[in-house]
Amino acid sequence: MHITYTKSFDNSVKNLKKHRKELANLEDITEKITNHNSFKELQNNPIMTTIYKFGPLRYQNSGFWSFNLEKNGGVIRLIVMPSTDEREIIFVYVSYDHYNDFTPAKLRFYDE
Repeated sequence: MHITYTKSFDNSVKNLKKHRKELANLEDITEKITNHNSFKELQNNPIMTTIYKFGPLRYQNSGFWSFNLEKNGGVIRLIVMPSTDEREIIFVYVSYDHYNDFTPAKLRFYDE
């Protein structure tokens, strides 16, 4: 699967250098995602849903999905969204405060 990055993701991931374990988990998640063929395959992978708590967000953040970068709970999340191409995923943002620091209105892409 191909990964596309947003401006918002690139700006937010910079602070992850202070969190070594979570940065390592992000790299592990990225590697695992590239080994999948489609978003649906990723949704059905028990490793991603169990260990990284991959699942859809609700309410004002519906349409987005998240991975927990702290395997044993915690507040740091990788927020992603499916692309119109089933073989692509978009890395949207790294939230450091359990989604409280993320709003879809602040999302910035590179073509803007």
